[in-house]
Amino acid sequence: MPEGVLSGQFVTTLMWVMFVATAALSIILGIILSYHWVRFSMNAFVATFAVVIYAGGCFLFLSTMFAAIIALS
Repeated sequence: MPEGVLSGQFVTTLMWVMFVATAALSIILGIILSYHWVRFSMNAFVATFAVVIYAGGCFLFLSTMFAAIIALS
């Protein structure tokens, strides 16, 4: 990033705040969705599979964000 646009410390702090907010949202939504999927589903296998897909997607997205923060720090 060119100097003078934004300070490096500000960008790094902003990236960490976005990462923590995204992680918190993923965890909260994951708990809510998992509860409803498992409690109200007619097929337990499909509900479990949906939870695994959701968790895998969140893990992939959050690990990519974390790697970008580490690489740019």
